[in-house]
Amino acid sequence: MKNGMKKLIASTVLAGLLVLSSTSFAAYDPIYKQESAISTYADGVTHQNIRTFTNEGWINLNVIRIDLTKNVSLTALTDDYLTNRDTLTNIVKKNDLGGNLVAAINTDFFGASTLGNVANDGKLISTSVGIDEFASFNVATSGMPFVAYINSPNNAITNGTSTFTLDYINKPYLTENRLILFDHNWSKQSYGGSIEADVVEMYVKDGYIHEIRTNGAPFELSENAYVIAAVGTRKAEITQKLRVGDAITVNYDVNFRFMDLSVGGGAQLVKDGKVVTEFSQNINGKHPRTGLGISKDRKEVILVTVDGRTNSYRGVTQTELANILIGLGAYEGINFDGGGSSQMVAKSPWTTQLSTLNYPSEQSERRIFTALGVEKILVEAPELNHIQIEMKQTNIFENTTVPVTVSAIDTNYNAMSIDPSAVKWSVSGIEGVFENGNFIAKSSGKGLITAEYFGKTATKQVSVNRDAVKLVVSPAQIKMSSNQTQAIKFSLQTQMGDVIQIEPNMVTAIIPDIIGTYDSATGILTSGTGVNQAILEFSYDGLTTYIPAGVGTTKMTLHDFETPTATFSSYPLLMPGNYQEIADAGHMGSGGLISYDFSNHDVTRAAYMNITNPKPLESGTKSIGLWALGDYGNSHWLRGRITDANGTSVNLTFAKNVDWTGWKYLTAEVPNTLVAPFALDRIYLAEADPLLKDSGYIIIDDVDAVVSHNLSLNVPANVTRMKGITDYRLPDAIRNIKDKQVRVNYPAPDSTIKVEPAYSKQFIGGIHYFTMVNKDGSIRQNSADQWKKLIEFINVNPQSPIVISMSDSYQFKDRLEGDLLFELLGNLVDKGTNVSVVFPSTAQQATLAHKNGVKVIHLPRGTGSMIFGISQNNLYYEWIK
Repeated sequence: MKNGMKKLIASTVLAGLLVLSSTSFAAYDPIYKQESAISTYADGVTHQNIRTFTNEGWINLNVIRIDLTKNVSLTALTDDYLTNRDTLTNIVKKNDLGGNLVAAINTDFFGASTLGNVANDGKLISTSVGIDEFASFNVATSGMPFVAYINSPNNAITNGTSTFTLDYINKPYLTENRLILFDHNWSKQSYGGSIEADVVEMYVKDGYIHEIRTNGAPFELSENAYVIAAVGTRKAEITQKLRVGDAITVNYDVNFRFMDLSVGGGAQLVKDGKVVTEFSQNINGKHPRTGLGISKDRKEVILVTVDGRTNSYRGVTQTELANILIGLGAYEGINFDGGGSSQMVAKSPWTTQLSTLNYPSEQSERRIFTALGVEKILVEAPELNHIQIEMKQTNIFENTTVPVTVSAIDTNYNAMSIDPSAVKWSVSGIEGVFENGNFIAKSSGKGLITAEYFGKTATKQVSVNRDAVKLVVSPAQIKMSSNQTQAIKFSLQTQMGDVIQIEPNMVTAIIPDIIGTYDSATGILTSGTGVNQAILEFSYDGLTTYIPAGVGTTKMTLHDFETPTATFSSYPLLMPGNYQEIADAGHMGSGGLISYDFSNHDVTRAAYMNITNPKPLESGTKSIGLWALGDYGNSHWLRGRITDANGTSVNLTFAKNVDWTGWKYLTAEVPNTLVAPFALDRIYLAEADPLLKDSGYIIIDDVDAVVSHNLSLNVPANVTRMKGITDYRLPDAIRNIKDKQVRVNYPAPDSTIKVEPAYSKQFIGGIHYFTMVNKDGSIRQNSADQWKKLIEFINVNPQSPIVISMSDSYQFKDRLEGDLLFELLGNLVDKGTNVSVVFPSTAQQATLAHKNGVKVIHLPRGTGSMIFGISQNNLYYEWIK
């Protein structure tokens, strides 16, 4: 369906996880669903993110819907040749020569090749490997999408007298007794005599056999030339009946004569609107998944990815995926390759940038063979379609300048130029003015900005704050090399915890000349030369923040490999490899050589250079650098490990792919979270792809560290208007009325009293008081029923103040669970309800912060109480030691 196909490769090991078992289905209990706004990427192409919080964790769906009745088409995507693999992002870019691909997902299972068929634009590109349990997604020439099992196609060649059935088209299995056709989709050339088996190759050009070779040089493959390769008994079969000069015709299987598109997949999951009773292929467990559904009227195709293998996202079973597809409207459905291969990419018409919509489980893109692309069909004479208001932020301050512009796309969902003078701006709900492409709010509150442009309208909600209590400057400390640039960003913080970015030109800066020069319009600081340090001063509306800054770094040599430096180890433990210092093999002098053999394992493999005497580094260390000879690194991952004073280790990446020849200098930034002193104790090559099996070596030389000078400055206290916990007092009217107070305290850690309060809800003195158990950083894992009760209560939209006492610390093991708590409570704050959450703390002093408008109080264990009370409809609180 439209142009887009390029090419592929072959093998016998599956890329996803393929554990055969009986069908399993563990039903989950939904707690809360979050649905993003629906984004339109092209005519008939929409995207939505759906996250469901369940008693077993989060299920994260990304859903693309394709209306086949619109100006849109589906296309099979591969790399330039069928022998190549690449990431989904790169495959899309290689196929997107016209810029009309808007989305794609991964499809077929694979090992050394794809397992299923590949057909595009009515042409068969590659046949299935013949495993009956694998289904395909197909589109007929009539435009009808369907799922079917087409694993034993009857393709043949004939010279008009004799006919020979082909075992495969463009698959690498030249073993046993097989006849395989290789064309220009396969590679630049045929195998020739490069394989172990004896092979006869017949070179067919312009429909005639031009030459026959046995174990000869490879033939060049082109648009009008292909090769018929035979091994085993098939050699004699064709050489006895085919001759140079014979006219050859390829007769394709009847299934593909009326097929516009076909891509391989796994089991059919949904048939006739129901979960298939017995899956042809069972992949046990809860994993990341990619699936496709077809609506009952076959006018809509639904693409789905489900994330998994993270702290938050748990993955799903095949049965759960089938039910998800049905819930989204699927009447037929298929499972594509999952696990680390699951990925969905799309290109917004507003940004034109291709981005990954889901969270690949390996935190990086796996290289794959095939994908299903979504391509828009352009119409002639496109017109203005939509406009959109562009603002860096919608949470702003009174009297601050915020740039505001309009973008436009046409009916082809391509960007259009805008005449700014023709845009009509207005704002409601608040007061504000529009000047020179900027919006300046003149009052606080919620507002709606509206833009009108040649009959099209766009709106943007804004929230305007009035009282800033702190000027936040980032970074909070600056260490720079000479003649280096550093972007400085500024925000204003409200008492309720909102942090709102402002433009650099609104802040007054005092920068000593010994540090460098500062551009107040852009916020760019350019360091000078020499070694200096000073205090930078930034001010806005009576608020002042001081930042220590230092200029100048030194490069410290860590290891030059002129003396014994390291030892070797590997993962898996017995994987072959070695480490040694080689005289005159380094960038200058000796170098450290790590040899490896990744050829006998499918798991993640690594070859380690373990440094015997790591040199200690201080907190001013900015980066680690080294020279690496990449000739035989074979595109593996070059990493390092730093271990700090607390025993915490972090991995650095010097190069994601060692894919260069000769020497190359590489650097890796050192995280600023490490506790000094720390040291680089390991350098290693790693490979996670089970298909990359090879051996080689890499040479490392002159490992160094870029170190900033320690700052020794007495930084003045910042000028703020922030209130601390000790600034709040109970009125005398309620101070001694115990039955009208909510009192929160936590026993000391060594107390015999039970620390964790049971879940409860009380109404005391006009306050809704909850106790909730979040032991070990999770409410859900202690009891998902707590969530149900809390959400049920929140949905009533209570007006009286709420105090929630947690049993454990503020840190949530699942970050999304913590975010959800403050999102729901913050919604109540927006409606006028006063909400406080109290957590126990190991500190000596109580502290007060805000998140989404919710008061977050950290209360020391065994030290005093937090008292809440209401007087004249106002909530008061006080920490009493």
